[in-house]
Amino acid sequence: MHAVGREFQGGWIADMNLTGIAPAIDQAITVGGVGGVQAVVFDFNGTITDDDEFQFIVYAETVAAKMGAELDRAFFFGLRGLNDPDMFRAMHAHHVGGAPSPEFVETLCRDRLDRYVARVRSISPVRPDAAAFVRALAARAPHVPLAVVTGAPRAEAAPVLAAEGLLGLFATVVTAEDVAHGKPDPEGFLAALATLRADRPWLRADEVLVFEDAAVGITAARRAGMRCIGVHLQGPEAGADADEVHDVMGPHLLYPTA
Repeated sequence: MHAVGREFQGGWIADMNLTGIAPAIDQAITVGGVGGVQAVVFDFNGTITDDDEFQFIVYAETVAAKMGAELDRAFFFGLRGLNDPDMFRAMHAHHVGGAPSPEFVETLCRDRLDRYVARVRSISPVRPDAAAFVRALAARAPHVPLAVVTGAPRAEAAPVLAAEGLLGLFATVVTAEDVAHGKPDPEGFLAALATLRADRPWLRADEVLVFEDAAVGITAARRAGMRCIGVHLQGPEAGADADEVHDVMGPHLLYPTA
């Protein structure tokens, strides 16, 4: 038995042959106005963390040091939600011109990661409300398992989550190394779903709720067949495809089952 992705109306949706499988007792909850939730998946940067400005600084330092250019602020925030290689390829085309070599992209990514890790040693970028929300949801485990799907490398996400005591609360953390294609491709979300189904083989994609702060992440979640809440968005247009939009992600979004 395995999960597959099938094309549906221009995107991808998770599907599975559930013949002969009886779901466990319904433990669905309502979160942020979305009912029937059996699992919750979080984006990392900008969703669990409040590090947009922080990220701009480290990307700008890398662009200055390695490309000899000044990073355009508006252009940078327009790339929100993409993984490091895709962001640096776009920055190189915008500021320098042409496509960088794979080796240079790897150098840029490594330099940016080193700068980020050095900064988070002294200050945590995790949003306090987000941490409280994750802990509140984890208290319902194993009935409502949690996961993270991020375009960040594992060496960035794992230490930050571990330092806040959150890493062990997630059934899986899917990072850049785990997928061939970053958001808006749904690969990361489908990978998380496959892991969640190891213990809950009856879990449907539309029973999974995703929290995202960027349009490309919302698109990826929807292509995976999942529902999505947009939080901490840069503008209302970013949440156009979300099921719900909330200014802040926190414990106030956790409602009892109707």
